Amino acid sequence: MADDHAKLLPGKASNEVAKACRDVLQVLHERALECAASGRPLRWKKEGEAGSPTRAVLHGHCQQKTLGWMPAAAALLREVPGLELQVTTAECCGMAGSFGYKSDFYPLSAELGRRLIAEVDQLEAAGGGPEKAAEEGCRILACGTSCRSQIADLGGRRACHPVQLIDERLVKR
Repeated sequence: MADDHAKLLPGKASNEVAKACRDVLQVLHERALECAASGRPLRWKKEGEAGSPTRAVLHGHCQQKTLGWMPAAAALLREVPGLELQVTTAECCGMAGSFGYKSDFYPLSAELGRRLIAEVDQLEAAGGGPEKAAEEGCRILACGTSCRSQIADLGGRRACHPVQLIDERLVKR
């Protein structure tokens, strides 16, 4: 929306909307910084409470990366006490909305998806592999709906949105 809005509906109002668009994790990170600056930092559950994972692999959506929103997402997740965060370097999961479902593009989509899965496997292996990761509560976090689908379809694993982990770990006021 941030980069398409002004193209679809040109004009001053559209430019204002486009400039105001931010990712939910960017908004949450900004809020966390505001809370800390006001002397009321976010309160997080202690490591291991409520079955909370201790390790996570984060894969950002292409759009987040293109628009420069990933650093805020990673910074926010690194604030979660006891959470060891690793971030993938894969540019894209290969799905890109419906791109991966189109027969002409499926081989490319699957190849990019397999590269992502291989990187996730490698990051998990650094901590003992998928079995150990599942046992310890390692999560695969993926910001995009299509990214989560690709990880499930090609990797046979469940990924959740980072906001789900934040919701589990944040102490509600």
